[in-house]
Amino acid sequence: HGLEWGQPDKVLLPLLSAAATMAVCALIGVSFGFMLRSGAGAIAATVGLLFVLPIMSTFFSFAGESWKWVLDAANYLPLSAAQNAILPSDTAPLSAGVAFLTLGAWVAAGLLGSWVVLRSRDA
Repeated sequence: HGLEWGQPDKVLLPLLSAAATMAVCALIGVSFGFMLRSGAGAIAATVGLLFVLPIMSTFFSFAGESWKWVLDAANYLPLSAAQNAILPSDTAPLSAGVAFLTLGAWVAAGLLGSWVVLRSRDA
């Protein structure tokens, strides 16, 4: 049970992907902080987005075929996309490339929202 350091695609890429994921989570939290101007609100919103929404979306797996879109949308939540980016597989709902683009879109949306709020409120 060891890491094979001679294979960068099996060790270094997941390690770098995991580090990038932590940066994405931090930037999402900072974006919420800028938008809400409240530390407690930013923490609550970040925890809700990163942890509560993925758990709640699994409840819709029992709701039938008409609610399948919720499960499909949940694949694009930050931690689900991060999981697909860190450990890509053929059976994953998102490819590694789409997962990285999804994470980038979350960061871009958060920073854009922060910029808009700061420009309008603090200008």
